[in-house]
Amino acid sequence: MAVQPGGVGVRLALQARLHTFTAVDRVQLMQQLYAAGLSSRAISELLPCVVTGEVTLELLDRLSAEQDPIDMKISDLVKTRDRLDGIITTATATATATATAVGDTGRPCPG
Repeated sequence: MAVQPGGVGVRLALQARLHTFTAVDRVQLMQQLYAAGLSSRAISELLPCVVTGEVTLELLDRLSAEQDPIDMKISDLVKTRDRLDGIITTATATATATATAVGDTGRPCPG
């Protein structure tokens, strides 16, 4: 077993890479940032801050700008979920009222 340069991971005899928690955590963060819509350029500018903990005012401004669209997406998703919840509630009440009125006890789910 040998530590790789930079201490990022370890290679075993089978050449399988075992990443340290920090490396795995960084990869997960990168995947989350990509999924949130950040560009690879924005992510590459952010990573040194994650590693060292040091940040410039310019980077803070950039991060805030990147956060705004994410906040808007979250807000839109919450609104959509709330509307869907309302539709489900109304449809359930309607179906229950209809079934009660006609004496329908429902049908078994196909299995």
